[in-house]
Amino acid sequence: MKGLPSDLNQRCFNLFLDCEYFDSFETLRSFCESFQELTALSRQLKKADSKWDLVDRNLSTISNNYHDIYNWILPIFIEKLQERYKIRQDPLWRKFQNLHSEIINLSIVETSPQSDLKPEANPKGEPFYYLAADEKVLNSARAVARVSTLRNSNKSPDKVLTETGTAWLVTPNLVLTCRHVIESVYPQWECNRFHDCDVDIKEEIQNKIKKNVVLTFNYKQPSQGIEYGVEQLEDDNIDLDYAVLRLCDRKDHPLKNMGFLQLDINAPLTSQLKLHVIQHPKGQPQQRSVGDFVKYASNNKQILHNAPTEGGTSGAPVLNLTNCQVVALHIGENENKALRTATLISAILSDMEQNNSTLYQEILAVQSTHQH
Repeated sequence: MKGLPSDLNQRCFNLFLDCEYFDSFETLRSFCESFQELTALSRQLKKADSKWDLVDRNLSTISNNYHDIYNWILPIFIEKLQERYKIRQDPLWRKFQNLHSEIINLSIVETSPQSDLKPEANPKGEPFYYLAADEKVLNSARAVARVSTLRNSNKSPDKVLTETGTAWLVTPNLVLTCRHVIESVYPQWECNRFHDCDVDIKEEIQNKIKKNVVLTFNYKQPSQGIEYGVEQLEDDNIDLDYAVLRLCDRKDHPLKNMGFLQLDINAPLTSQLKLHVIQHPKGQPQQRSVGDFVKYASNNKQILHNAPTEGGTSGAPVLNLTNCQVVALHIGENENKALRTATLISAILSDMEQNNSTLYQEILAVQSTHQH
């Protein structure tokens, strides 16, 4: 359909002049951005010095735009205005309702997808990703494992429960995960740091972890994967909720073949930072989700992000989507904010440098001389 009949065009113009959402360019754009169907339109709106000019410049933009090949944007736009005014019981809603009906009838009679409608290739402005980025993700996924832990039930001591989490290689034989993922195997673990525990407690914790913790790499579908045991717990911190485990290698499947993830401690944490989380949600085969950095947590050592996660994701790497390097360690849900929480890698390394310099130097040496 090529534009509007002159009488309908004039009625739209007059009604838009009476509409408060045309009071300024910012108000109009904000209104459009509040509806998914109008997001693409919001990026095509034109600025003007007066309300009259704003209506004049944008009426044709609205009336000649399409949400997709089958949906003319003008009736959608007017319907959204009608809904806003109806909620407030403003008399304008009746005028918008009548106008909407006429335009809908007009579009049914005079438009067809094959003739006049121009298909919108990307009406919602969704991002595109290069296939090379997928290759990076697949390479990174090789270094991510499911963590399975066994423990006795508090209610039924004879019953053994299996719990899961996620871990990832930071060197060819060291993995990072959450402390709460592995501490369930030894409920009496009351030290803030493993190294602060009494000698006999430390020995029992090590034995429990060796006996009850298994990591499965290459778990991409059921009945698949390579399992590795734990040689020992190297470090942990209850406040930052991280743990470093040294794995037992296998001659038939050397850990070095898995590679390891690079760390991005200087990534600019802004609202433009896209993140993805490689994880084993609910103990399932490997998956990933994409989200955004939202803000720093109150302690500035953790961040809040909105990538979807489930139980079993704890310990997963939160990667910068651009370079597939790790910026944080996912630790769980922040229910008050309805967001996810992750500990910054920079905070973990800083803590390790102060309290376990030998391990810190080992990780740093590998990170600085090797690439995944």
